[in-house]
Parts: sequence; structure tokens; C-alpha cells
Amino acid sequence: MRYEAAAGPSQKWGMPLFRGLQWQRERGRWTGGDRKRRGEVWTLVRLCLVSLADNMKEVWAKDYANNYLDLYNFRYIMSPFSLLPGELVEELLSVLCSQHQASRSSLHLLLVPQLRRLCLTPCSGLVTTPLCQAIALRCQGLLSLDLSGCQRVAPAALAEVVSSVPRLRSLALSGCQCDRGVMAAIGRGCPSLQHLDVTRCQSLPPRALLHTAYLPTEGRYTHRPLRSLLATDIGLGDGGGDGVGSAVFLLLALPNLERLEHDNLGEACRLLDGLDFWDWDGFAVQDGFPTLGEAHTVRLGDEESQGVEGGRGEWEGGSDGKGDKGVDGDSGGKEGCRIGQRDPSGHLTLRLKEVGAVHCGDLYSLGRLCPGLRSLLVLCEDTRKLARELGLWAGLASLTVQYSGSLVELLPALERGGHWLSSLCLRGLRINCPASLIGLLRCCPSLRSLELQPQSPPQQEEEEEQEEEEEDPLSPPQNIPRLPQLRVLTLSFLSDEPQRCPALVPWLLQGVLQSLLCGSPLLDKVLLFGLPCSMDRVFRKVLNGRPGTSGVSRTASPTPLQNLRELSLAHCHVSTDTAQRLIAEHNRLSLLDLSGCWGVSRADFTQLQRLASRKSRELVIQWS
Repeated sequence: MRYEAAAGPSQKWGMPLFRGLQWQRERGRWTGGDRKRRGEVWTLVRLCLVSLADNMKEVWAKDYANNYLDLYNFRYIMSPFSLLPGELVEELLSVLCSQHQASRSSLHLLLVPQLRRLCLTPCSGLVTTPLCQAIALRCQGLLSLDLSGCQRVAPAALAEVVSSVPRLRSLALSGCQCDRGVMAAIGRGCPSLQHLDVTRCQSLPPRALLHTAYLPTEGRYTHRPLRSLLATDIGLGDGGGDGVGSAVFLLLALPNLERLEHDNLGEACRLLDGLDFWDWDGFAVQDGFPTLGEAHTVRLGDEESQGVEGGRGEWEGGSDGKGDKGVDGDSGGKEGCRIGQRDPSGHLTLRLKEVGAVHCGDLYSLGRLCPGLRSLLVLCEDTRKLARELGLWAGLASLTVQYSGSLVELLPALERGGHWLSSLCLRGLRINCPASLIGLLRCCPSLRSLELQPQSPPQQEEEEEQEEEEEDPLSPPQNIPRLPQLRVLTLSFLSDEPQRCPALVPWLLQGVLQSLLCGSPLLDKVLLFGLPCSMDRVFRKVLNGRPGTSGVSRTASPTPLQNLRELSLAHCHVSTDTAQRLIAEHNRLSLLDLSGCWGVSRADFTQLQRLASRKSRELVIQWS
């Protein structure tokens, strides 16, 4: 039976959608002026949606809340929003969440059948079981659904939602009350699912993940096109010890898997590579799943048939049907072996391109099973083993290393595998030798994203005082390399007292920063936290056009920071004068974070806001 209801009186259809520039000034969002002196210009559609969001709160959402919200459960709602294209409804929902105007009634009004993508993470506190029931009734054509952080939704409601959206391709349930029943519903009701995120679902046992690959009630493998599965920090309750067995089963039963984040992935690869998984062989037989030996036999049989038929196109390449070429033009470095199939020697290879945290001891097996890996996160205990095993992947583009030792000890590994990296993240390491930063830049000349989260070295008061007495330290070395392709730079020192300068040579750190800021014209985002050097000196030289390398004239170099959109100087040594100059520069800065900067007072913060307003800048300044 079809239920229809008007969301408001008919005379309210003529509500204004555009209030003019005076309203925008009041909202602090001026859209006139020079494009080069502020952030992006809002489109007319965006402006209309912002105005519509205000009217929605005052008229439609209020009327729906007063008359219909808790009284009826409608399958269809007649309102102006039911006439909008799905893309505009998605953008309107984004506007409501970004301006903190979302409410239960507004969410109900925007649940229209034409929606294809629905993300409720920004307003997860408003998502309840009745709202999910409304999603199951009205939005059965969804292709993407994100309910991450919606902890108030009961498992039964989650199962009802995923059972009602058969076309779903992407599902995110991170931090939800996901259990066995929800995973069984996903296995039965989402045959086209390609991405699934169930991280931090603490009540979800690892064995329940097997429903994504096998249907116990029907006794068959799904062979679904699942390409991405994120399942870390799960299984803290009943059945939490089945992680290794579940990881092995997923690797065998999901042939199209390209991204896997699982707490036991490394150990599973080692067992699978050595065919030593028999201790876990029948761990899920009591729940109706086959043994690991049976899954392994089925996988090998499928690959035998694929080899006879010439191979399936989707197994040999990515979503575009093209093969994954390494730097030498081969498919992952194994001659005669397609990704996802067996090589002539009978060894199994997987399609995985991106994996979560693995230990150094598991890298060899991971390299044998996954020759086409592109992104890797390593929990490093042995830098020599890391240096030896990184050579297994010629096409590795993104590397994250968590290491508690010195940066100097990591340089040999980066010398071997860093030349082709486009993204590098190093966490928890120590920078005892400041010159190692220069070595790091030399090892990775093609980086587009660089993130360093080092530990703060011990404090030395004498060197601190000496540095403070220097008015202008000596110029940094003239051979500091640059990263011309760098777009994102993150440098965060882990310290309980970030405002104190540790025993690091500040002038050398300033030289490295100066070189990166001057020599990376494509920089879009710079995030600096608790740096033990003066940001005033760094930005003074950068904005004055003093490059950190020799042989480069000021006129030949691109304007530094011209593409910068986001800058964070949280807990750094920076003054108001530097902040004012950054705001006055011809850049695209839209966010300036000065949180924890002792040199900026509340009065200074107010003055910076006024300066941004006078400059007609669409700029958000954060300070605390």
C-alpha cells in the first residue's frame, strides 16, 4: 500500500531561494571580489541550496516535525524535495550537515527514492532505528550508504536496511552495532557490493565476515565483486580468536579482493604461502562454512579453469579491464603470471593492491602472494629485513612505516624502495640526526604526500637558550633537495610539551622546511604541529623569496605557496605578524589553524578575522 503525505502547507511552496549579497555578508560568506584573493567561488546552485537549508529549518522541517514525524511511517513524502534530482538532494544534505542545521525531520524529508548516495556520518547522533526503517522503505535504489558512527541503530534495523538495497556497491558501518545477523543479510541481499567497511565493530566476530564470501544456507560461494574490505578492531567479544582463520578464508574465497585491512592479514599470508593453515582448517565448519582446505581446492580449481579459458578479464586487471603494469611493463614482476591466478609453478597469487598493518616477518610471504601491491603499511621491528623485502614490489607507490627507532636506520630501506614512492608516512620514529631529513628527501624525489610524526628528542635547556639568543641563524646547507611534485606536507612532533625546543638543530629543520615550502609550488595542504623551531623565520624567508638551494634565481622559481588552501600551525612558534602576512598573500588559503599558538592572543585572533573580512577572503581561522 502506498502512503503519501504533504510535508507542509501549499502556500509555502513560494519560499525565496536567494536573498542576495547582503544576506551572504551577514553569514560571513562573501562571494564577490577577485578570485585569486580568496577561496573557491560558490556556484549559484550552492547558494540556492544554502538559502533553501535555512528555509527548510524554518518551514518544512518544522511543519513535518509538528504533524508527521512521530505519528506515521510514510513510504513516500510529497514535498519540494521529492522533485529535486538525487544529486541536488545529496548536496543539500551536505549543506545541512556542514552548517549544523540537520535534524530528524529534515533527514526524513530528504529520504527520497531518487537518492543514489547517502552519507549520514556527519549527523550520526540523529540516526536512529526509525530513520533506518525509513531508509529501507524509501531509498531502495541506493548505490552507496555510509552509516559510520551511527551507534544508536539496532542490529535488526541495520539488517533490514542492507536487505532492502540490492544495488548497493559501497557500504560503511564503521563503529556500528554490526553482528552476525547483519553480515548474513549483507551476504544474501547485496550481490553487487564492492566496498565494505566494518572497522571498530567490536561485537562482530571475525567468523561472521565469511558471509561476504559464502552462503551457508545455500551451500555456495558468492564470488561477489567485493574489491575492498576493511575489518580491523573487531571481534573483541565472542569468537575473537578466529581472526587468522577468517583472514585465510577471505583471501581464498574472494578472488577480486584488491584492498584488505585485517588484524591477522600478515599471519594469514604466511600460513597461506607455506600451506600451513591446517590448525585452522575447520574453525567455522559448525556454522555451515567449508574448511580452509576445501576453499583452497576450489580456488585452485577455479584458476585452472580460468587458465584454460584464457583468463577472465576482470581478474587480469582493475575496474577498467586493463592489466596492472609494473615499472618495467610486467604484471607485478612475475613473468608469465597474471594477478589473481597461479604462476606456472603452481604458486597462488592474489590481486591485492593495498593492505593494512603487517609485520616485517610477514613481508616475504606477502610479496610472493601479492606481487602487484601498490600501498603498504608496515609495523617495523627490523630495518634490515624491511630494506631487503621492499624490493619485492617494483610498483609500490604508497608506504606507511611505524617504527620506534632512528630515521637514520630507515634510510637504507628508503634508498631501495623510495624512488618510485608518491606517498610516504613515517610514524613514531626518532630524528636524532637532523641531517637524516636531507637524506630522506634524497631517497624519495617523487613524493606527492609526505607525513612525518616523529618523537620529540630529549630537552636540552642550554641549546634552547643559545638558539633563542641568535637573531638570525646561519643559512642552511645549500644542497637541500626539493620535492617539486609535493602537494601535502604533514610534520607533527609527538611531545607532551610541544612549545619547548628539543635537542634538534633548529636552523637545519628551518632549512628543510624552507626548501620544501619554496620548492614545492603545487603544495595544497601544509599541516605543522609542535615544531621545535621558529615559524616566523621560516615564513619570512619563504615569502621574501629566498630559496633554500643554490643556483635558483627568484625570478625563475614559482611563487611559493600560491596554491595553498589549508595551513595548520597548531602549537608552533608563530606570531601575529606572520599570520597577517599569510592572510594578505595572493594564495587560495581557506583554512588557517592557530590552535595552541602562545604568540597569538584573543585580541590578535579578532584582528586576524577582521583582516580576512577586509580582504574579502573566504577564510576560516581556528584558534584556542
